[in-house]
Amino acid sequence: MKQLLAICTLTMLAFTACDKEDTETAGTQLVASLEGAWKEVAIGYSIGGPMIHKPIPAEDAQMIGFSNGMFVSNDAMNEFNRYSSDSLTVTLRNSFTGKSFKYGYIIINDTLTLTPLTVMCVEGCYSKFARTEQGK
Repeated sequence: MKQLLAICTLTMLAFTACDKEDTETAGTQLVASLEGAWKEVAIGYSIGGPMIHKPIPAEDAQMIGFSNGMFVSNDAMNEFNRYSSDSLTVTLRNSFTGKSFKYGYIIINDTLTLTPLTVMCVEGCYSKFARTEQGK
C-alpha cells in the first residue's frame, strides 16, 4: 500500500511538472531549498468525494522550520525534531523515540506542499506552507 501511495504521488508530481522553458516563461521556481521557516496557509483533503481545499486563518496557522537536519514545529508535528530529505520526499524523525513520518513534497514559488505517504490519506490530502521572511 505504501508503494502504491508513493507511485501515485510521483505520478501526480510528474503530471504537474513543466520543462525549463515553461518555468522561465511563467516565472515559476520549481527547485528551491526546503530549509527555512514556513507558515501553514491551506489544507486539502477528501472524505470520499471531490477534494476539499481550505485556507488556514493566520491566527490558526502552524509554523514549521528546517535547518541543517533539525526540524521544529509549534503544532501537530512537534513530536519530531530531525529531518532528512531527497528531491521528492522528506522524512521527519524523533531522535529519542525513533518514530518517523514520510511526506512527498514540492516547492513552487516559495510555497511548500507536503503530502503524507501513508494510508491515512487514501483519498488524498495535503498541507501548504508559505516561506516566511525569516525563512528566506
